[in-house]
This record gives sequence, C-alpha cells and structure tokens, in this order.
Amino acid sequence: LSNEKMPKSVFNEIKSRVGTIMFMAPEVIKQNYTYKCDLWSAGVILYILICGYPPFYGDTEYDTISKILDYDFNFDHDIWNVVTPELKDLINHLLVPEEERFNAHEALEHEWIKKHELDDKVLSQELPNYVKRIKKFQNSKRLKKIILTYFCTRLQDSKLINEAEMFEFLDKNNDGVLSIDELKVKLDMTSKDIFEAIDSDKNGVIDYTEWLAAAKDWSGIMNSAMIRDAFNTFDLNSDGEIVWEELKQVLQNEQSEDTENISKMWKELIAEIDSDGDGKIKLDDFMKLFESK
Repeated sequence: LSNEKMPKSVFNEIKSRVGTIMFMAPEVIKQNYTYKCDLWSAGVILYILICGYPPFYGDTEYDTISKILDYDFNFDHDIWNVVTPELKDLINHLLVPEEERFNAHEALEHEWIKKHELDDKVLSQELPNYVKRIKKFQNSKRLKKIILTYFCTRLQDSKLINEAEMFEFLDKNNDGVLSIDELKVKLDMTSKDIFEAIDSDKNGVIDYTEWLAAAKDWSGIMNSAMIRDAFNTFDLNSDGEIVWEELKQVLQNEQSEDTENISKMWKELIAEIDSDGDGKIKLDDFMKLFESK
C-alpha cells in the first residue's frame, strides 16, 4: 500500500476515522488491526520521550503515513549515541510488523524494563537511610547547611551518583525539583519543618543542589583532612580565623550589596558556633561543627 499512490479518498477516510496519525500502527491505517496496535503506539511514545520528536514524520500527513507503512525510522540523531542498546532493542521490537511485534507480556519482560524495575526496588530499599540523613541535616547548624550546599556544587559528579539517582526516582513529574507532595509519597515525611529545613532559598520546592546537601552521606567525605581544607577555603587571608566578611565573599557574592541585614545574618551564623564569642571562627570551632553527630 505504501509503495503505491494512495488515493486521497482513502487518506481522508483514514484521517477522519482514527486519532493522531503519528501514533498509528500500519495495520490501523489498513483498518485490520488487533490489540498489538497499542504496543506500536507505546513504541512511538517511548521514542518521543527519548529524543523529543516522533519516529515517523513527513512534511505532510500523507508523507507521514507513507513512512509508517514503510517502517521508515532510524536512530541517526546524536542523542541516540548515548542511549543504551537495550532501549533501542525494545523500540525495535515495538515498531515492526504486527506478526514480529512484542505482545504486552514480552515487552514487560524485556531486559530494559526489568533493569529499571530492579533499580526502583533497590532505591526503595534505600529510602530509610535517606530519611535518617535528611533528619540529621534538619538538626544541623544553619552555617553547616549552607557550607554543605556550597560544597555540593564543587563535588565531582562521580561522587553524587547515588543521590542523583534517588532525586530522579523521587521527582515523579520530571520537573527538576522536589515538591513536598513528592517527598510525602516516597519518603513518608509529613513534617513541613523537615521540608523547610532543606528548602534553603525558601522558594517552596527543593532543587537539586539542596537535595544533595541534605541527602549526601558526608561521613565518607568530610574527614579531618577535608574539614581542614574546607576551613582554608573560607580563611581567605590565611590568618587561622574566619570572619563574616570572608564567609560572605565565598558563599554569597563579593559584589552583592552589603546591607545591615546581610551583615547581621552572617554575624548570627558565626555566633552559633563561635566558642569564645569574639565573632570569629577558629579551626577548632569549624572541626566541631562538622564532626558533630
């Protein structure tokens, strides 16, 4: 049918009797189909989710139908270079003639699907550990929260793989932030106080960096040597003390306006851990801040 000139009357009938053409299986176009047409549509949707455009698309709807009937699609775009062979294999088993196409059971048993089911199961088992870390973060000093958030932006991605995977697992609507409802569903965290403790910029959602700071297991990173290095990061003049101006310069923005409220905020943060009350953070104060359980 696709290699012959399709009469416009046939095309118009197809267009009027079915839904969006780009999701139609060839057998739907030929009006002789079974439940397997839904598996074709699933393959089209999966393809679009990966690359953002449909597998079968022509300059006109007529051209699109011709491509569908010829099974004319490819993985030529650069984005497919980083897609796993398993995912491409699944798509290839869905966008094929009906007699060769997976049924629903075969699709669900495919290795790409099973792998992600296993990943979700493993992540679910890890949830209690994340709840413990988040509650610990909630009870931390304000300055510690700010500094950990700062260091999250400087950690190598390889050190954040687990936390990144959990963030993606929790972010069910894939908008790049976590809402309080998403945390309630998966983490069973009903306390608004916990949410607000993580939401450092108070914008009503938890962004990726805020999540990393709260969810990261810092015990394997912030050892004595790393804490000393962190101290030196803020001790800009290397005098063995950190003053509020140095904290502001590193953590906020040295070009930001120096208002009375900003100065007061940084001084209050220092006062929370300043053991001798001189308005400066010594190395011992800094060590205690990060070694506290």
